[in-house]
Amino acid sequence: MGGILQDANELFNLRHASLRNVVERLFGIFKSRFTIFKTAPPFPFKIQAELVLACAGLHNYLRKECRSMNFQLN
Repeated sequence: MGGILQDANELFNLRHASLRNVVERLFGIFKSRFTIFKTAPPFPFKIQAELVLACAGLHNYLRKECRSMNFQLN
């Protein structure tokens, strides 16, 4: 392959793999900061999705507003 994509399917696979890496890093951060993500939460799927969004918002707020505290990424 040598860095040249042959078709749209290869481009899709490349972008899909890149997105998956980002999502896996995000959940790694969440698992280290929010203990509820260390195991599967015992909530319905809709609540779990809302929980992820709430934690993302909280994480972003803490990174922005609490620069002097221990909320920065290592």
